[in-house]
Amino acid sequence: MRLFIVLLNLVFVCAFVSPASSASKTEADIESAPTGDYDFDLDAELQGLSADNADSEQGLKHLTFNAEAALSENIVLLRKSSRLFKQRYYDNSDQEFATEFDANLKLMAEYKKEVLTSYARLDFEGTKKANEWSSDGTVDEAYVLLQPDYTWSIGAGKKVLRWGRGYFANPVAFFSRPKDVNDPEAMEEGYVLLYGDYIKSYTEGPLQTVTLTPVILPVTEKFNQDFLTSRSLNYGAKLYLLLYDTDIDLMFIADKEGKPAYGADFAYNLTSNLEIHGEIARTFDSKAYFNDDNTFKNYEQYAFSYLLGLRYLNTHDTTFILEYYHNGHGYEHEDMEDYYEFIDSAYEDYQNSGTDLKLKKSTFLGKEYFNQSLVMQDYAYVKITQKEPFDILYFNPSFIVLANLDDYSTNIGLEFLYTPVANLDLKVKFSVNQGDKKTEFGEKAGSGSLYVEAKYYF
Repeated sequence: MRLFIVLLNLVFVCAFVSPASSASKTEADIESAPTGDYDFDLDAELQGLSADNADSEQGLKHLTFNAEAALSENIVLLRKSSRLFKQRYYDNSDQEFATEFDANLKLMAEYKKEVLTSYARLDFEGTKKANEWSSDGTVDEAYVLLQPDYTWSIGAGKKVLRWGRGYFANPVAFFSRPKDVNDPEAMEEGYVLLYGDYIKSYTEGPLQTVTLTPVILPVTEKFNQDFLTSRSLNYGAKLYLLLYDTDIDLMFIADKEGKPAYGADFAYNLTSNLEIHGEIARTFDSKAYFNDDNTFKNYEQYAFSYLLGLRYLNTHDTTFILEYYHNGHGYEHEDMEDYYEFIDSAYEDYQNSGTDLKLKKSTFLGKEYFNQSLVMQDYAYVKITQKEPFDILYFNPSFIVLANLDDYSTNIGLEFLYTPVANLDLKVKFSVNQGDKKTEFGEKAGSGSLYVEAKYYF
């Protein structure tokens, strides 16, 4: 993080201290200047001062600064009968609720000077969990973009590349972190990379626009350590086509280990208020499987993952988002049952002997494999948002469902977003996990939660 802050300071210092164009003089200015040592033209000096002030005011318009401050509280009602409760709270089985308080500050700054753009987004967070405070600071984005004209640009630094058309999941987002399914619109942390864009437009024919975006992402001891398990140089590209009024992307990623991934997506407006979108990716990944003796093994394979969805806005200002997602690397129901049985065995050993080694092993397996979001194969996502119902201005409620189609468990939520004054968002969200034993949402440690947030923009 210190290295990013140093680089960020250098970027902005160089941008601010570079000489302004109004300070330089042309040869004509020098030839027309008075030759006397003490000659002084008051009118000329006043005009020059006004010009300098105008240039200064114009320069300030290139600097933009934004900030976002948020306070939130998340209260989870724990379900003591679930496997994940026993795994996490085995040494505190009387706990009824889990609470988390967050204070978050995001700072965003952008400076544009001629063909150069510098951007940074910093994230500072303080968290209180289990009566203990922790704090963290992250440079989510910090990059420099050079754009001599509208046809091409090149950028370097830490940046979020938003590839994919899906709302809650993006199997083709090869250079991005997975979305938070509980808040798909949340701003993510980027990766350090080198990227570019080349744009070509056409005035005739079905092909209107072509954009090529090459990307290079290194993995070293200092950069992008969580991108891959081994250090390597990753490279890839995205080719965007606006063809027959359809947005199409073709992309790939590869590294020196020789395990490339490929993907494609599209979006098309069937009508002015109905859009259909989708994406598909062939990727390489590993999974853990349990043997009959409760040992486990890793298995690596290529698989296809895909998403298909639509967005519809009706005449009552109701927005519908419906998406189906297939995770080719996801587990089947039987695989998850083996995992839950392993937790049962580990918890029984803890009760009989007092040793928690097996439970800690199950926690490690859960963190690496089984407790991830969208861990199984088939999901449906529905979000219905009504704009200002009953003429309540700046009030937008939403109904959200995430359904596991493999074991028929669901997460159901109600979200209320209200903006009583400018730049202030108030959010309240209720969610419930429902499902039978040995199902994904039925075995969550929490049966339901209440999330409250106040966010101010300035």
